[in-house]
Amino acid sequence: MQLCECQVLEHQNLINYTFVRIVFRHMFVGSTEAAHLMGVSPRRIRQLLSEGRIEGAFKIGKFWMIPLVEGMPQVRPGNRGPKASWCSTSKS
Repeated sequence: MQLCECQVLEHQNLINYTFVRIVFRHMFVGSTEAAHLMGVSPRRIRQLLSEGRIEGAFKIGKFWMIPLVEGMPQVRPGNRGPKASWCSTSKS
């Protein structure tokens, strides 16, 4: 069975899209997944996002994309209150 030029291009675009999607999924997470990784509530993540404290996070439509560095989102420290609980967790 031979594919016409149009079908080949569609197949290549699908492969490229799938590859980009796989790479993109491993580098970024949404706010709910970031909350699970950090052991805090999704609401706390949304507060940090609105304060601009999660480095490199950006919004696509209504969804936040949060970059992972060594498996965790990078949060800038605040200037008030006790040290955050996710700062003291160590990876084993």
